[in-house]
Amino acid sequence: QGKPVPGADLMFSYASGNHSGSSGASCKQDGSFEILIYMEVPGDLIANDKEHRWGEAQLRDVPPGARDIVLQLSDPSTLPHTRLRVHGPDNEAVRTAVISNRVGRPSNYSENNLTATETEAGLYDVQIPVASFGLVVTAEGYLDSAMIKLEGASPPSELDVALELAPVLRGRVLAAGKVVAGAQVEARREVKYNLTFNGFPCIMNTSADATKTTDAYGAFSLNLQGKSSVYLRCSAAGFGPTIVGPIHVDGATSPIDIELGPGGVIEGRARAKDGTPLVGAIVGITNGDAHPRTMRSGHDGVFRFDGLAEGQWLVLERDEEFRTDWTNTSSNDEERKIEWNCEVSSGRTTFHDLTLG
Repeated sequence: QGKPVPGADLMFSYASGNHSGSSGASCKQDGSFEILIYMEVPGDLIANDKEHRWGEAQLRDVPPGARDIVLQLSDPSTLPHTRLRVHGPDNEAVRTAVISNRVGRPSNYSENNLTATETEAGLYDVQIPVASFGLVVTAEGYLDSAMIKLEGASPPSELDVALELAPVLRGRVLAAGKVVAGAQVEARREVKYNLTFNGFPCIMNTSADATKTTDAYGAFSLNLQGKSSVYLRCSAAGFGPTIVGPIHVDGATSPIDIELGPGGVIEGRARAKDGTPLVGAIVGITNGDAHPRTMRSGHDGVFRFDGLAEGQWLVLERDEEFRTDWTNTSSNDEERKIEWNCEVSSGRTTFHDLTLG
């Protein structure tokens, strides 16, 4: 209706040869947006109102550098509907289903939850967005459905969706032998191909398959969304994060104890090739968990990162500081190879200087 939609989500997805990627951003208060991209190839631009007041909008083959783009979100009342009957392996009605819409390209996409009305036990009425190329159904305790492909603007009036039971990981979170309540435990799928998040390499997916908060006894139970190997990332206030894995879940697994500690430290100096300390240089670090950090070197080129998970880390030069207002993921089918350059131990400081230029 010509009015700006502040906070709307934007995604630009592209594919070129065996390389694909996406960049995301959110609209400002006046509806304007800017998306940073890393490959000069045309892509699809999709806008989504996360408040679900408006339907999605999509522009295909948008060239990099394009300006004055207008995306007109659609009137939800004009969107087609379909009904999904969702049940488990024993034909039990699934009452906790979440239906999400995949947008982008099949090789690189994002998923947005849709508003679904349960009209009777296990039967959901769903509006089909304009930009959809497929739906996925998720539910607590079940594996995600296969992608439900949709053809054209007239989806079937009703679809039957059968879900499989999900594998479960259980365990406790401890610190110095005592249980930790309120810790967050995430399960993230291991990746063996080249995946980057805002320019940092990853060893696991950038989003969690499952997330739980430990109870008063420090216990957690995670219903996974596949049988692929996963990492567990655990964090809690006052502790450094802990990474466990990869864990192979194709079969029964024993309960897992996750031990939290104070975390470790990486400290060093940024220097030019001639050894001169560099003030204000941007230093980045990552252990591949999609939680990279950056900072500018201070007096005498010193930098220090604390509260780090144990394990291998990569310290590298960056052109700009890590931003949280936009994201960029890219991937290709080549085998992942990360040349870690330092190792962190909880409660200890690892010294690592960085030569720039």
